[in-house]
Amino acid sequence: MFQTLQTLTILLASIGMALSLAHAIYWVVTPVNKVWLKDEKLDRAGGSFFAAGSAAAESDWKVLRDRWEWPHVARAVLEMLSLVALVVAAVF
Repeated sequence: MFQTLQTLTILLASIGMALSLAHAIYWVVTPVNKVWLKDEKLDRAGGSFFAAGSAAAESDWKVLRDRWEWPHVARAVLEMLSLVALVVAAVF
């Protein structure tokens, strides 16, 4: 029983870490938020958050596309691993 509980704990912890990392990737790496909010007046916290990171030229859509695609691939992989771990934990 102890090994089953330990395995379940490891699976649930890995689910939490993978989903947290996927969420962090969305907010930190995906550039679209910065592009959408470029004309908005933000307060200090929002302004500093969205000003962080490298600024891609707005006219260079290929750079923005690549920065949009790869985080989505990473998030899809992490979320699929979370789903598999959740199914294994439910069946186990």
